[in-house]
Amino acid sequence: MPIRATIALTKDALKFVRDNDLKTVAVAVHSKDAHPVIQFAKYGICGGIATVVHNGIALTLAYTVIPAIDGMTIDGAEITEDLRKKNLMLNNCIGFVFGNIAAYLTNALWVFQGGRHSRFVEFILFTLVSGVSFISGIFAIKLLIDIWHVHSLVAQGGFIITAILVNYVCRKFFIFKN
Repeated sequence: MPIRATIALTKDALKFVRDNDLKTVAVAVHSKDAHPVIQFAKYGICGGIATVVHNGIALTLAYTVIPAIDGMTIDGAEITEDLRKKNLMLNNCIGFVFGNIAAYLTNALWVFQGGRHSRFVEFILFTLVSGVSFISGIFAIKLLIDIWHVHSLVAQGGFIITAILVNYVCRKFFIFKN
């Protein structure tokens, strides 16, 4: 979307908020037919919830059960960079399952209107889109650690940014009705 159109949409959304009372704004926010800027903000909140679920699980595992943080040891020996990378990718695979479910439920219930597909097909397509962005994020982890030898938390940030770039457009235009 061109920058001028984005600015115009944002101004339109701000005008709507200024011109209406809190109850009217709240009804609009909770509508699945919300203004595109409001819809994108809601999508961001859902993404935040899914990110917290996914990364909460992945990083909890990384700090506890499946070590994946720089400087951690197993049986007194520091984990190698290869093991750290492998474990971080495994922890993300586990976190992905739960984050994807959280993302689907919040988006289906609050952001997008279903109906283009059956709920089952919608979930499968949603998961396929999530899978494409997930694989891109895993690739980002691999590159960031292999090439730049970054800290695990920086690699995790690269994972998050990569996933966000794919998800919104695919979900909005290929999975849900609006």
